[in-house]
Amino acid sequence: ALSAQGLNFRAIPPTTTLRSYTFIAGTTGSVVVAATDGNRRLAVANNDSTAVLYLNYDVTAGTFTYFVRIPSFGYWEMPEPIWQGSISAIWDSVNVGAGRFTILT
Repeated sequence: ALSAQGLNFRAIPPTTTLRSYTFIAGTTGSVVVAATDGNRRLAVANNDSTAVLYLNYDVTAGTFTYFVRIPSFGYWEMPEPIWQGSISAIWDSVNVGAGRFTILT
């Protein structure tokens, strides 16, 4: 991380390219949004729905088994160190909207 006047900035290597962009309609069933990828440099999730989105570092997510809870119309960016295993998602109710997932390598 770079530092300037007490602020921290994360540098993304200049070779980073868009690996995948996934749009998934909100569902109460667990779904894998990113497969295992040893080249992953960044993962971003946008919850463009009226329900809460839960993400898990595994092939299955649940409303009680998750690592991050993203509120309605919220945003999340994976902190370092970058997890390179599977990421799954689930919403807490059937809703109007979707999740947008961007993975950079």
